[in-house]
Amino acid sequence: MSRPTTRLLLPLLLLGCAHSDPFPSGDPGDNGPFNGPPPQLLTLHLGQDRTPAWSPDGSRLLYSFNQVELPDQDACLGALPPAGGTRSLEHCRLGDTFHELVEVREWPALSPTGQLAWVEQENLVGVRVPTAGAIRVGTLSPLNPGIVVRSLPYTPPGGALHLTATHLAWLGTDSLVYVGADFLVTRACNGCKLDSLIVGREVIILDATTSPATTTVVPGTSGATAVAPAGAPGAIVYTLPGDGIVYRRQLATGVVDSLWDFSATGIARDPALQGHRLVAVVGGNVTFTVDPLLGPVQQDAGGPLYVVNLADSTVTAVSPGDHAARHPVFRPQQQAIVAEAVDTVPPFDPNLYLYLVP
Repeated sequence: MSRPTTRLLLPLLLLGCAHSDPFPSGDPGDNGPFNGPPPQLLTLHLGQDRTPAWSPDGSRLLYSFNQVELPDQDACLGALPPAGGTRSLEHCRLGDTFHELVEVREWPALSPTGQLAWVEQENLVGVRVPTAGAIRVGTLSPLNPGIVVRSLPYTPPGGALHLTATHLAWLGTDSLVYVGADFLVTRACNGCKLDSLIVGREVIILDATTSPATTTVVPGTSGATAVAPAGAPGAIVYTLPGDGIVYRRQLATGVVDSLWDFSATGIARDPALQGHRLVAVVGGNVTFTVDPLLGPVQQDAGGPLYVVNLADSTVTAVSPGDHAARHPVFRPQQQAIVAEAVDTVPPFDPNLYLYLVP
């Protein structure tokens, strides 16, 4: 299936090495090979490095990478030291000996107790949408397949059909939050090739302590484009299509407030909150339309990052240079963000980068 190509960034350095290349000389610092000013390139991979997430203690960076050496381009979960370099873990699905399926693992999330959750899906080579999938919970052990806590596709009570899930994250140790999403098959013009587009349907809370796990639609999140824990227990932040506001919701009370309004700058998505700092992708390569047949459709190929200091209301634009950023995540207890970086010109090769934030 087609997905937007992206890069992951560390504090902003545009030099790096392939996983098999020797590291440059110098003090590696913090278990990684890089030095110099940000942004720092964490990976240099011919395929796609996507959906970054930090371990709760900030000691490793989890992400999804595709296996460019295989004919079906499967995607596995990987782990890196905080400053990038060689993968310390590869967590792949096994069993497709003849490479007839595209098997994808993405959106890793590690709980404080060491439970690894991820989204897994598969499709036949050449098919644009997944034929089967699941949200699984297991461990970091490379051979651990996890257990299915939510099969895909499904329709939650009071919700829409979900073929996949995005922005998966733990709320404490017992619940997961994510955007239940669908695939639309579109073409940019008459005669253009078909492409698949992931469209958010609503935010979902999954209770992993029940068997089977129960899913609850969060009211007021129809069409949600992103969600993340809000730092405080029982709160989330999320964005809606065509909207410049980052919303915060207290799950216990249902109280919703506008955490920050970026409407004067552009459409907001991919928010992340740590302490009094909020980061979001705002404006850039994003469009929102209401299609007469498909309904509201937001197409997003990334954009600049904006960091808000909620303590004094200062806003700082963090330019990704000649890239467009997506899916930023704060390193715990650090003034650093990792994000995907999408090339704005062909061949759109993605890697991960780290940014330092004000």
